[in-house]
Amino acid sequence: MLPDNCPFCPGSSEIDSSLDVQIIPNRFPPYTLSAGGGTPPFSIPAYGVSEIVIESLNHNTDFSEFGLEHALKVVRTTLERMRQLQEDPKIKYVHFFRNRGRSGGVSITHPHSQIFALPFVPPRIAKETEHLNGHRCALCKANTLPDHAERVVLSRGEVVVYVPYAPRTPYELIIQPTHTRYLWDLGSAQSVDLVYALLLALKLLDRTLGDETVYTLTFHNSPKEAEDFHAHVELIPVITDRRRVRFSRGLERSSGSYLLDTLPEDKAHELRTNLEELVRINLS
Repeated sequence: MLPDNCPFCPGSSEIDSSLDVQIIPNRFPPYTLSAGGGTPPFSIPAYGVSEIVIESLNHNTDFSEFGLEHALKVVRTTLERMRQLQEDPKIKYVHFFRNRGRSGGVSITHPHSQIFALPFVPPRIAKETEHLNGHRCALCKANTLPDHAERVVLSRGEVVVYVPYAPRTPYELIIQPTHTRYLWDLGSAQSVDLVYALLLALKLLDRTLGDETVYTLTFHNSPKEAEDFHAHVELIPVITDRRRVRFSRGLERSSGSYLLDTLPEDKAHELRTNLEELVRINLS
C-alpha cells in the first residue's frame, strides 16, 4: 500500500521519477554549507552536507530484496558521492548509515539511507583509527586468532562476514574486505563480493531474527587525515526480544560499556546453520 504523502515515491516533487537510484538533499538538514555560529572550543558551526540516498522507486521493497545488480548500483552510487563530498577541505569525515524499522530510527519506510559530510571525525571512527592501521590493524589481526574461524559466518572471495570478538549486540556482523582505506577504492570483483555478502547477511538476519529485523547498517571509511585505515561494513541488529537479550541497557547507555550473556561463537554457529537452510531453500 502506497502512502499518499511519501516524499520519495514517483510523482513527488522532491525526486526525479525517471531515476531508480538517486541522491537528494535532506529536507531537514542538520548540517549545511551555510552554517555559522559555534563557540570554540565548545562547539563549531554545523558545516556539512546532509543527503538522502533513494534506493528504489518501489515503496514496498527493501534492500535485502534487491537483486545483486541493483544493490551494486545503490552501493556504487553511494560510495562515489561519499568520495566527492570528501574533497571539500572543510569536511573531515563522510559517514553513511541505513536504518530499518521505526524502533531503529526510521520515520519514512520507503527504502532509503543517509550520507552526512561532517566537519569533524566522529569519536568511534577516531578510536578505530588508532587500531585499524598498518601492522597494528585489529581487523587484520582478528583473522589470525586461533578461534576466529568459529566466529566466521560466510565468505565470498576475499570478503569475510563474521561476528566480532566483542560484539555490542547479539548477531552483530562485520563485513570485511581486504585492507584498504576506502570502500570506493575496492576493485570491481571485490566490490561485487562485498555487496553479495551484504545481501546474504541481511537475508540471514531476517531468517534468524524474523522478517523486518530492526538494524543499523554503516560504512566505516578512513578519515582524510588518517595515515591508514581498514574500511569495513558494520551491521548492528537492534534486539528487544527478552528471549534473546536478557539484560538492561542501563550499563550501555550510562557508561558506553557493553554486556552480553551470549558467546559470539554460539551466535555465529546459529547463523551458519540458518545459512545452510537458506541456501537449501533457494536451491530447491
